[in-house]
Amino acid sequence: MSFLLVEWSEDDFKTYSVVSIDQLEDGILRANPGKLVGTVVAIKWKRNSIHRGLVLQIGKHKNLSLEADKLAVKAADEASIIKEKDKSKFDNSSGIKMQKSKNRANEITEIASQIPSSQSVDMSLNAEFADPPLDNETVSKEKYDRLKGRHDRLKEKYRELKKLVENSHEVELYEGSGVTLPAAELASIKIMSNKPTTLARNLFRRLFSPEELASHSLNGKICNANQLAPPLPKIDTAKSDAVIKFVLKEEGFDNSPNADINEANKSFLKNKKAVKREIKKSLSDFLRECKKRKD
Repeated sequence: MSFLLVEWSEDDFKTYSVVSIDQLEDGILRANPGKLVGTVVAIKWKRNSIHRGLVLQIGKHKNLSLEADKLAVKAADEASIIKEKDKSKFDNSSGIKMQKSKNRANEITEIASQIPSSQSVDMSLNAEFADPPLDNETVSKEKYDRLKGRHDRLKEKYRELKKLVENSHEVELYEGSGVTLPAAELASIKIMSNKPTTLARNLFRRLFSPEELASHSLNGKICNANQLAPPLPKIDTAKSDAVIKFVLKEEGFDNSPNADINEANKSFLKNKKAVKREIKKSLSDFLRECKKRKD
């Protein structure tokens, strides 16, 4: 029985196998295998799966197996060389790009530090601005892509903040709410908040005193976790509503989609409800945490 030395064309990394002619899917080719060298054929594999491979040689199993081993070693050496070249190219280019990201992050931090704030802001995003490993450390592509994505998302906020630092003015948090903040300070809080729940908490820190945060609840209702405790008074509704509406607006849930598209409306309202529920839960937890710290 004759055998085929096959290079699998479906693999990114070159692999080789020796297969029996009986494994050819096409019965006509099985009957006349002499002209198969250099052609791509369909081969039956385990569990009746079909894979395509390039026929390199026809011959005896032993001889073809030795040839397959030689080709596999050669392919491994070639892949190793290519990998080293790609790694060197990536390290050089990523080092330059990471240095630019580092400089921009430092400039953002310097501008933000010039903005006065009467309340502390949650700096949980400090890790976002941590100096990336440069020098002799190898920067992984995954980490570089992650940091680059964060840098790109901050570009617009950075430009906005840079314009407002020297000419700050009061802006209404949400139209019609009557709740205002200095524009530069609001921009700074937005930059330091990496998700909607963090943004909502940081705005609460700015709009309410520590005493107000520790002595109020979001809804003025009995806490499910401690139903024996008397309910705390409801925190200022105008301010809390303004915060929630502002965060929803920042997340793209201010205006509804086209009213004619029912499915889009349903999906929009469902997502908006979920985000709003998450924000309110986070704020309720935050007020309870403030009370515990005071107690």
